[in-house]
Amino acid sequence: MSNDNILSVRPVIPGRLLDLERPRVEALFDKAMETPIVLVIGGAGYGKTHAVYSYLARRDIRTIWIQLSERDNFCDRFWENYTLSMSMISCDSANKLAKQGFPATARQFEQYLSIPMVDIDPSIKYAFVYDDIHLVHDRAVLRFLERSISTPFFNITSILISRRELLLNLTKMHAKGLLGEISETDLRFRREEMDAYFSVQGINASSETLASVYRDTEGWAFAIQLAGLYLKNLSTEGYGIHVLQSNIYRLIESEIMAQISGDLRKFLIKLALISDASPELVRELARLHLRRQGKAASEAEEEKKTGSLLHQIEEIGSLIRFDVYRNVFSMHRLFREYLGEYLDELSKKEKKEVYLAAAGWCACHDLKMDAINYYEKAGDYGSLVTQINMLPLILPGKTVRLLLNLMERIPKGVYSKYTVAYLVHARFLLNEGKLNEARIKIEAIIKTYEALSERKSVCSVLATCYYHLGVISTLLTPISGDYSFLHCFERCHYYQAKWGREIERPKASSVLGAYACRVGSTNPADMERYFSALGAAIPHVSAAVSGCMYGLDDLCRGELEFFRLNLTAAESHLREAMAKARERDQYEIEFRAYFYLMRIGIFLGDVDYILECHRCITGFLEQQQFINRYIYYDIFRSWFYAHIGSCDKVAGWLKKENEDARLNGPIDGLELLVRVKAHMREKNYMAAMYELRKTRSNAGVFVMGKAEVHVLAAVCQYRTGNKSDAYKALEKARLFAEPNGFFMPFAEMGKDIRALATQAARDGAGIPDAFLEKIRNLSSAYAKKFFHVIEYFSAKPDRFSFDRSEGQALSRREQDVLVSLFQGLTQDEIALSISKSVNTVKSVIKRIYEKLGAVNRTDAIRIAMSRGLLEWEGEKQPKPALKNTPPRPLLRKAPEISE
Repeated sequence: MSNDNILSVRPVIPGRLLDLERPRVEALFDKAMETPIVLVIGGAGYGKTHAVYSYLARRDIRTIWIQLSERDNFCDRFWENYTLSMSMISCDSANKLAKQGFPATARQFEQYLSIPMVDIDPSIKYAFVYDDIHLVHDRAVLRFLERSISTPFFNITSILISRRELLLNLTKMHAKGLLGEISETDLRFRREEMDAYFSVQGINASSETLASVYRDTEGWAFAIQLAGLYLKNLSTEGYGIHVLQSNIYRLIESEIMAQISGDLRKFLIKLALISDASPELVRELARLHLRRQGKAASEAEEEKKTGSLLHQIEEIGSLIRFDVYRNVFSMHRLFREYLGEYLDELSKKEKKEVYLAAAGWCACHDLKMDAINYYEKAGDYGSLVTQINMLPLILPGKTVRLLLNLMERIPKGVYSKYTVAYLVHARFLLNEGKLNEARIKIEAIIKTYEALSERKSVCSVLATCYYHLGVISTLLTPISGDYSFLHCFERCHYYQAKWGREIERPKASSVLGAYACRVGSTNPADMERYFSALGAAIPHVSAAVSGCMYGLDDLCRGELEFFRLNLTAAESHLREAMAKARERDQYEIEFRAYFYLMRIGIFLGDVDYILECHRCITGFLEQQQFINRYIYYDIFRSWFYAHIGSCDKVAGWLKKENEDARLNGPIDGLELLVRVKAHMREKNYMAAMYELRKTRSNAGVFVMGKAEVHVLAAVCQYRTGNKSDAYKALEKARLFAEPNGFFMPFAEMGKDIRALATQAARDGAGIPDAFLEKIRNLSSAYAKKFFHVIEYFSAKPDRFSFDRSEGQALSRREQDVLVSLFQGLTQDEIALSISKSVNTVKSVIKRIYEKLGAVNRTDAIRIAMSRGLLEWEGEKQPKPALKNTPPRPLLRKAPEISE
C-alpha cells in the first residue's frame, strides 16, 4: 500500500531503512494486531518507531499517528494535539471535539465517543499510534487514554510506543488476552537481519567483521546503524570496536550523562563493578551510596532518597534495564565499558565496599559462586575460603578447575592464616579425581598439627582433616580393598570431641557413588568385611559430622539384597535407611533408598508404587539444605525415563557430550549409566559402548558395577550383531555376578537378555545352561511386568507431572491485596485500604509474586485467574486458599512377593 495511509505527524525514517523487510518482526506485529491494544516497549535506539512505521506502511491499515511529548501532560495541550490528529479522519469531527473540550468526566467521555463513531468506516482497519507515551504522567490524561484504548472497536487497534513500562492500568485487558506485546528483545536485530540491512545499504563486509559488529552491538538498532555508516564510508574494510565506542560514547555523554546528577553518575560507576544485580542488591548499594554521601539523616529520608535514585536509573532507558525474566538490572556492555573508563574516580575503599555488599548479598541468597568472585575482588580471603568450604562435595569438572585456579591465585600468607584453605584445596583435588595427591596434602597437614598441643583450634583442623581422609579412603576402597576409613573416622571423632563442636553441612553430606556398597572384590567375605568396618565407622562419623552416613549401612544392605533379588529383605533395609537418614537430614541416603524402591515397583509392575516413589522424590526439591537435590533428581528421573524408552524426557545435561556438563567420575558415576541406558533405548549402541568404556574409573570399579556394565555391554554387542563379543561379555558378567547372587542386572534388561540368553544356549556359547536358563526366566518375568509399566506411562506421558506450585497457599491479607491489584489500585491506595504502610504492601506483593511464580502485576493476575483464585463476576473475591503441600510421606509397603 501507499505510505499515504500513515496520517498525522509522521516520524522521520531514513528511506533505506524503510526498504528493509524483517519478516520475523512483521509476523509478531501481525499476531499482536489481532488484539485491540499493542504495547511496543524498548529503550532508546531500538527502532520502535521505525518498526511500527515500517509495518503499517506495508499493510492496508488506516493509521492515525499521535506524537506525544512532555507538553501533553497539560490536558488542554494534549487535547489540541489529539484533535489535530483526529482531523486527518474528519475535520468536522475534530472541530466538534475541540469545542467539547477535554473529556474530564464519565459523561463527557461518553459524548466524546459518540462524535468520531460516525466517521469510522467498518470496512477499514484503523491503527491509533501513541508514540513516546512514556512521557505522559498526568493522571487525567492517562485516565482518558485508559478509557479510550480500552473501549472495544472491532476494527481499531491502539499501538502504544514507550521506552519503559506504562503508567496505564491495563491489567484487565492483559488478563483477558486483549493485549499484544512487542518487547525490546523482539526488536533486537538477529544476525541475519543485520546482514540483510548491510546488504540493503550496499555494504560488503567479511563474515568475521559482521560477527564482530553483531557481538559489539548485541542487536541494538542504533549501534548497528552507526557501524553501518562507518563501514560504508571506509575505502577498505577496517572495522574496530573503538569506532563504534567513540560514537556510542558521544551519544551517552550527550543524551544521558549530561542530563543526570553527579550523584547518580557516581552511583552508576559503582554499579558497573557488578555484573547483573537484583533489585534488592541495587537498593542495598543505593543505601550504602547515600550513607557515604551523608545525604540521609533518617531512615525514612534514606528510604525516600533510595527510591528516588532507583527511579532515576529506570528513567535512563535500555542501557540499563530491568530484565523481568531474570529479575536483575542488566547493563548494556557498551554502557558498562563506558562507565569503566571512570572507575579511577572511585577510591579503593569505595570499590571494596561495593564488592563486599555484593558478596554478602550473594552469599545470603545462596549464589555462592558469585559471592566467591566478589570476595576475591574485595580481597576478603577469610570470607572467600569460608564460602568455598560451604560448596557441596559433588561439583562439575569445569567448576572444580575454576576453583583450583582461584586457590592457586590466593596469596600464600592466606593459607597460614586460614588453615581451612589447605583442606579446601585438597577437596578440589579430590573432586578432580586426584585422590592420592589430595591424600598426601591432608596427611602433611595432619603431621604438622598433631605435633602441636591439642588446643581447640588445632583439634578442629585435625577433626576436619581426618574426616576428609576418611572420605578419600572410602572412595579408594573398591580399588584398594583397604578399610582404613574406620581408623580415620575414629580419629575424626576423637578430635571432634576435644574440639567440642560438630562438623556441619555441607561436609556432613554422604558421598555416594554409582553404588552405595563400595566393594570391588567378588569374594563374598570381602563384602562382609566392608559391612563390618562400615557398621563400626558410622557411629563415629555420624557423631562427629552432624549425622553424616547415618543409615548408610542399611542402605548398603538394602542395595545388596536388591541386586540379589531378595526384594522383601531389600525393602525392609531401605525403609530402615530412610528412617535413619531422615532423622539426621542425610538426604543423599534417603533419596537413594527411594530410587531402589522405585526400581522394586518396576519389578513388581506396580504403577501406584512407582508414582508414590516419584512423588516422594519430587518432595526433596523443597529441601534447601539438600544442595545437590537437582542433580540427583535429574539423574534418577532420567534413569526411569531412559529405562522405559522415553528418552526425550531425559535431562538435557545428561545427554551432552561436553565433558563440562558431567560430574566427577571418582565421586559419582551414576549419570554415565543413565546416558548408556538412553543410548541403548534409542538403539544407538555404538554411542552406548563408547560411554561404557568411561565407566572403568567409576561404576566399573564396584563389583555390582562390574556385573551391570558387562550385562549392558553384552546386550550392545548382541544388538549390533557381534555375538562372539556378546557371549564373552555375558560370561564376564556371570563371573562377577554369580558369587554374590547379583541377578537383578540381568532381570532389568528384560527381553534383551531373554533373547541373548536364548541365542547363547542355541549356539553353545560355553556359558553354563543352568545360568542361562535362570536369567532367561527372570528377564522374561520382568519383561511381562515391565510391559504394563511402559503401557501405563506411554498412555499418559505426564503421569509424573506434579504441580507443586499450587500448594503455595495465599494468606487472607495476601488474598485481599491480590484483589486490590486486580482492581487496579496503586500501592499507596492498597496501603490506605488495609491500614498498613506502603512498605508492608510491597512485602505482601513480593510474597504473592513468589507464591504464584509471577514476575509482575499482570502476570500475577493472569496466573491467579488461571487457578481460579480470581473471578470476573460478582464481587471478584478470590476462592479459598489452597492447602499447603504435605511433607513427603514414608512410602507404603510393597506387596509381599515370593523370593
